[in-house]
Amino acid sequence: MEAQELSWFERTKQGLKLDTVVDRLDLNRTKMIEIAVFGAIGFLIGILWKKYSQYVVAGVIFVAILVILQHLEIINIFVNWQAVQEMCGFDASKGDFSTASWAWIKCHFLSVLAFVLGISIGVKVS
Repeated sequence: MEAQELSWFERTKQGLKLDTVVDRLDLNRTKMIEIAVFGAIGFLIGILWKKYSQYVVAGVIFVAILVILQHLEIINIFVNWQAVQEMCGFDASKGDFSTASWAWIKCHFLSVLAFVLGISIGVKVS
């Protein structure tokens, strides 16, 4: 009996051991969709950043001026952070926002990586 010759895709798949990689990364359909969506959003943000970065810089300068004016007590700005956190669905009993954000980033590392790669590709393309 002759051994059936494998296609180049099957040989590459066996050589890279993609099945074990998928199992180790616990990739399923929903996680793959999440990664693709984060990559696409990052790509769009990269394109928009390259196109409208001067407006973002102007906005950052405006916010910095507001912070300086508040520090000099010329103006007062109040933000109800508890209401903002509740609106975003953040539970304050589990710690501060930075701790929760870092935990989310560690849990969704591949999505964050796809987002960052999408931004860098979007900046390069446009």
